[in-house]
Amino acid sequence: MEVGTYEGKDIETAIQKGLAEQHVTRDDVHVKILQEPRRGFLGLGERAAIVSLIPKDIVSDAAEKVAVEQPIADITDEKVVTETTDTSIEAPNAEVTSQTDVQTEETMDTASEAIGQPATETYDVDMVAQYIIDVLYQYGVPDVRVDVRDEEDKIVYQIMTDKPGLVIGKHGKIINALEVLAQVLTHRYVRSGAYVTLDVDDYRERRYAILEKLAKRVENEVMTDHEPVYLDPLPAGERKIVHNLLAQYPEIKTHSEGREPYRYLVATYQARTSE
Repeated sequence: MEVGTYEGKDIETAIQKGLAEQHVTRDDVHVKILQEPRRGFLGLGERAAIVSLIPKDIVSDAAEKVAVEQPIADITDEKVVTETTDTSIEAPNAEVTSQTDVQTEETMDTASEAIGQPATETYDVDMVAQYIIDVLYQYGVPDVRVDVRDEEDKIVYQIMTDKPGLVIGKHGKIINALEVLAQVLTHRYVRSGAYVTLDVDDYRERRYAILEKLAKRVENEVMTDHEPVYLDPLPAGERKIVHNLLAQYPEIKTHSEGREPYRYLVATYQARTSE
């Protein structure tokens, strides 16, 4: 038996793979964990477990130290991250957590954590576009193209498909969830701080027209009754639009309450003070 290095989705899988290849038992080897597995973010940045198996009968304590350290020098984090990241981006069968509701609290929490983590690699906007295509493929939307308009401080991912309804989803849940993913991946791997928008079939333009009418109705109610108005939950981007639309009225103040994805906007009346 020779010293060997083995990979697996977890530590035990990697060990069993090595034992099977070497035709030995657990009692015949020393096990050294070289890398702990990492789930990553929806397959991106995922890392396999890596172990080294050293035969007990030919390795003294001093020799074992050398045998263990050598594989570590040959396996760098950069290599592992690059390989797993490329696979998750290019594979047409990338896993999707949920087909009925991509925007779960778990996804949102993971996204929030990912934003705060430093990127181990950098990519261009085409990586994010391909990731969107892969997710939609699993969701049952074939023949998708994503055109990207990169304006440095603003990046728009325009989805082209014959089935825009599937991309939008009920009440915009799917496209809003995809936009969250696009924002996280763009900020972490492409360019932090850029304003990211995902659109299909002019959905954002049509939503803006609806939000304008909503803001006007809220303005009328607040100015007439002088009572707070509580809006239904809206995605962060749409809350910002309504906030900006109502900001033109000095007597109306807005703030958000609740927790994503059920966070909502509250508009209140504030009388002008005489100068």
